[in-house]
Amino acid sequence: MTFLIIGLIAYIIVVVTIFTEKRHFRHSFYTVVAHLAVGDISLMVVYVVLAVPCTVTGTFVYGEQVSRWMANLDTLLYNSTFYFLLPLGLNRFFAVTSSFTTWHKTFVGRLFTKLPHIHFALGACWLIGMGLIPLTKLSGCDKIFDPTAMHFLYECVDYNVIGLRIAVWFGYLVPILVFSVYCSLLCVLKAQSVAQTAPRGSMRQRAEKLMLCQAMIIVVATMHNNFAFWVYSDVPGIAGPILMTVATIVARSINPFVYIMFNSTLRGKIKQRIPIFRLCCWCSNDSTTGRSESSSMWSYSLRDSVRSIRSRRSVRRPPPDLILDAMSMARLNVCEVDTPPTNSPQPSLRPLV
Repeated sequence: MTFLIIGLIAYIIVVVTIFTEKRHFRHSFYTVVAHLAVGDISLMVVYVVLAVPCTVTGTFVYGEQVSRWMANLDTLLYNSTFYFLLPLGLNRFFAVTSSFTTWHKTFVGRLFTKLPHIHFALGACWLIGMGLIPLTKLSGCDKIFDPTAMHFLYECVDYNVIGLRIAVWFGYLVPILVFSVYCSLLCVLKAQSVAQTAPRGSMRQRAEKLMLCQAMIIVVATMHNNFAFWVYSDVPGIAGPILMTVATIVARSINPFVYIMFNSTLRGKIKQRIPIFRLCCWCSNDSTTGRSESSSMWSYSLRDSVRSIRSRRSVRRPPPDLILDAMSMARLNVCEVDTPPTNSPQPSLRPLV
């Protein structure tokens, strides 16, 4: 419960910062992040408002009908945020390879990397998640939160209905596609590094790879949440439902901390809005400077900052005695040049006529 509240507060801070500082976060990656954040925050609110009180009291606090409505909302939010992993992976694939390929200029590349095209791909994910609600209802398989089991259940005698089968098919298909996209991206990057055809040292390339790291962490956490329902369902007693709920909470709560850790501009904007964050040691000093939208995207990573600091420290100054010797030699040279020799004739001074 504590981790859920902390994650919810951190997520709200991140989302408010991104929406109020749009000129600094116009990259298509942050568009996917915004959609994912809306789904995650709403799902966390459902757990805080519905799941936790019902679990503590063991009854339907708001009535059975309200619990069914919020269970349907859970179906929409959970499935939609899970399907967002595919647009997120394709966005990283075309963005990272844009410096040495022209794949991002194709129709599919523009669909997942350009604004406002990417909203159509994300909207399709919302529609698919929304379409699962009437499919399960028409199949006679309604969803409700069970306080005794401490998680959402389908009231079905037979789970082999069309709505649940479609959800299961997408549950298998999306991880396979996401895994294929990231494996293909890593293979392309490896081939380019071996061929040495990709530009190195580019700030844009570094920023795109940092966003790739964020996406991969989010994918791992969300995939673990998805497979938790298959792995922990066989755990006896109440340990299985508890592990499923914990996996869902962790997968949703970890995302804002990933964004804050990898994005120095986001940390700087949060520090400007919330002064207490200036006391945090993980906030870098250069994040508070105002930057344009492009510079916020292409910010250096923490590793590069540490390397630059070390390189500056490695420049040693000469010892004081060596400085004094150099100054004394310079004075001697000046005296030797400016002082005329003793045996040279002195210039005669004649009055001007």
